[in-house]
Amino acid sequence: MNTPLDMFELWMQRIHIRIHGGLCMLADDLLAGANAAANFIGVTPRAVYHLVEGGRLPVVRMGKRLYFRKSELERAFSTAA
Repeated sequence: MNTPLDMFELWMQRIHIRIHGGLCMLADDLLAGANAAANFIGVTPRAVYHLVEGGRLPVVRMGKRLYFRKSELERAFSTAA
């Protein structure tokens, strides 16, 4: 039986979005969890939680899971510099 999270992840894999004039799978832009986001931006997972709690990091919450878009993280850090 598929859980709502399984169905969401399958849905995310099937959606296409346009990024910078090219077609890209949304699933390729998705990071699941604070550890994945921390590795992507080069900080500790605790720092990711702190930034999320302060509203300074774009995140999508699905139950207890956190999902991040690489493109939004890149944008957040490029505008912060």
